[in-house]
Amino acid sequence: MSNKKKKSQNTVWIGLAIVTIVILLWVNHNSKKVELLYARQYSESYETQALVIRNEEVAHLDQQIDFEVKEGQRVGLNQTLSNSSSISFSDYFNREIDIINWLIDNKAYQEENLFSSDIEKIDKDIEKLNSDIKWAKNFGNEDKLKVLNSEKDQLTKKKSYILKSFQYLGADEESLLELKKEYSSQNDTTGSKITAKKLNISFPGYIYFQSDGYESLLNTNILQYLTPEYIKELKNYNGSDDSNYKQTVKIIDDTYMYLSIILPREVFLRQEEQVLKVKEQIMESIKTKDLSTYYHHLNSQFGDLRAMPMISFHYNEENYKGHAVDIIEYGQEKILLIQLKEQLPPDFYTRRQVDIDLVTYSDSGYIIPEKSIVQKDGKDNIVIMSKGSLKEYIEVKINRKKGKDVFLDKTDNEDIKEGAALIINP
Repeated sequence: MSNKKKKSQNTVWIGLAIVTIVILLWVNHNSKKVELLYARQYSESYETQALVIRNEEVAHLDQQIDFEVKEGQRVGLNQTLSNSSSISFSDYFNREIDIINWLIDNKAYQEENLFSSDIEKIDKDIEKLNSDIKWAKNFGNEDKLKVLNSEKDQLTKKKSYILKSFQYLGADEESLLELKKEYSSQNDTTGSKITAKKLNISFPGYIYFQSDGYESLLNTNILQYLTPEYIKELKNYNGSDDSNYKQTVKIIDDTYMYLSIILPREVFLRQEEQVLKVKEQIMESIKTKDLSTYYHHLNSQFGDLRAMPMISFHYNEENYKGHAVDIIEYGQEKILLIQLKEQLPPDFYTRRQVDIDLVTYSDSGYIIPEKSIVQKDGKDNIVIMSKGSLKEYIEVKINRKKGKDVFLDKTDNEDIKEGAALIINP
């Protein structure tokens, strides 16, 4: 009998314990949770690819030479690159003159869509010729094969000239004629020693002995012609150089570069409004509507470049910054152009395309749960616990929403005091 009584008492105690726990949980759940507010860094980023556009000049030589400098070394304009003498590069200048003549004769320097016009047609013609050449080989028709190969060589040469002419896009006829005159007056040999200046290179920088074929297509002269279509067409371009030059000298300017990035139109860039505003002011001040003039001005006038908003990106776990100099919309896409001046990642001297994490928004402020926002008089507010148990409503501006949290920019929410006690579930 006593055992039954003891068992009954235990059951009562267990029941009371359960009820107590439930009550405590309910009280805890419904009690006002408080969080101390301190400003911290908030950022959003977008993983994307960027084209690297450099200021680089190339000289092609007709014979192999021994260099006194190493590839990737920084060299000056008058620094001796090689003690080899009588190096001829007349073929190189003659070819550049031929390209300029082609541009002037065809008014091609005014054409912005060479990829979608001439290049596209030439590629189709070459594809058909390849099929005909295969047929002629199978039937052993040597005469026909000779004619077809000659036609293919002519088309390939024309395509090469068009592609290499991209470095002159944006130039007018007068400047092209001046350049032609300059090339025509060049000496056929370098004399006793080779320097960058003797190779008609106009700036110091890092030296390389290879060409990837993109020097004309991705240079600072074509910035105003960059469109999503142009960039996408580059993916179909075979960058290998079809010339028979035995030596290439390429100097890359180490004072600035550009990144060109295609973004979906809906990707938010905090700097966008400011970029377009300052761009308009600068173009009005220098009295131009020409983008090439605008970009050149920013590069030569550091004061105006510094007025352009800074934008950050992550590359190889390092953080870099540049000036956002332009944002242009093309339908559902837009191109962001960043000029790098102070920080040039070493990899960018040898790579044409890089994977980056673009920081689209970054600022200091308060990250709080969205559920802590309450409406008062139709406006967003937070509730702060002041002295004792008094509540204080503070009107806030929500700058960003992410998941279950919202971000309150410190500058836009000056009424929030550091260390304030936010009631999370008011």
